Amino acid sequence: MNGQVNYNDLNDFLNNLPKSFSILEEKIDVEIQVSYFDYIKRNKIKSIENEIIDTKIDLLLSHLDDSEQVKELLVGFARTEDVKIYRALEKFVSETKNDLLKSWAILALQENRMLIESSLLEERQVFISTGLGGKGQHLRYFLAGFLNSKTEFKSYEKEAIQKEFEFILGHSNSTLEKIEFKEHFVLMHALIPLQEPIKELLLSAIEECKALGIDLSEHFVVTNVKELSIDELNKIIDEKFDFLETDEENFDNA
Repeated sequence: MNGQVNYNDLNDFLNNLPKSFSILEEKIDVEIQVSYFDYIKRNKIKSIENEIIDTKIDLLLSHLDDSEQVKELLVGFARTEDVKIYRALEKFVSETKNDLLKSWAILALQENRMLIESSLLEERQVFISTGLGGKGQHLRYFLAGFLNSKTEFKSYEKEAIQKEFEFILGHSNSTLEKIEFKEHFVLMHALIPLQEPIKELLLSAIEECKALGIDLSEHFVVTNVKELSIDELNKIIDEKFDFLETDEENFDNA
């Protein structure tokens, strides 16, 4: 997701989700995901014919150096409803040393699983993927906040912020996986249910911090695309802080 959060579009998407959906757990660079799905669109690769499945599996598991040929195989496997194919993709993911092809294989494996489940359950399955991955029906988010004074956090502020965010997130079936303080930022990784209103969650935690005398800004950077560097965060704050003064869009989704 890039740019400002469009809450109406997001709500429409969530309201139209089928009961069965799957979230990609692994962290895969968004650019790699785009290249994978663009490759599918451009090449229109079909499923593997039954009589040559074993031959194609042998080719894949020989770890070919020709990445283009492997990409074609992976995309073809993704569209082939066969348990042998699924197991071959699992094996390739666990054994390949090529990071790019491993990412492609993970995406192909997820697609193949959706294909098999859709056939068995006779129900359309939805595959949701983000750069930071997720777990179960939770998406992983990178969150970054700061004090209105843009100063470094004091020890008692760090402890209180961690406790308040753990409490608020925990009561919303969410998990604070990681929290750290770098320069004038508090950085967090959190698993949040897909349909949970992130804005309301964060505002609740911020209000609790304010009640303790911690002047935590309501302007948080929120993304599920990638973990941002301090330089990237400073740039976002410098470029968009004035824009974020509107009462509707307190959050920047990077």
